[in-house]
Amino acid sequence: MTRKLFIKWIIKGLAFVLLIVITCVTLLFLLTNDQNSYLAAIIDKHKLLASIPDGRVILVGGSAAALGLNSELLARTINKQVINVCNTKTNNSTDVITFS
Repeated sequence: MTRKLFIKWIIKGLAFVLLIVITCVTLLFLLTNDQNSYLAAIIDKHKLLASIPDGRVILVGGSAAALGLNSELLARTINKQVINVCNTKTNNSTDVITFS
């Protein structure tokens, strides 16, 4: 392999790696910067927790609780404010219902 061919091969390889890095960074930025996503909803849920006084029901759990519990129906049934802070188990939470 000649030196010229080797340098050409190295430049093409570096260009390919750079293209992959730029693509990954762009995708990471686009996928994590959505303020209306399911995972970003936890920010709104924490604001809601801070703004509503005692006498509420706080639901804590994973994605099954987040998608499987009807907070509106529960609130009408027990006549209390229900806050569903369930999300995916990124924080290793257990499925519990907390009354405060």
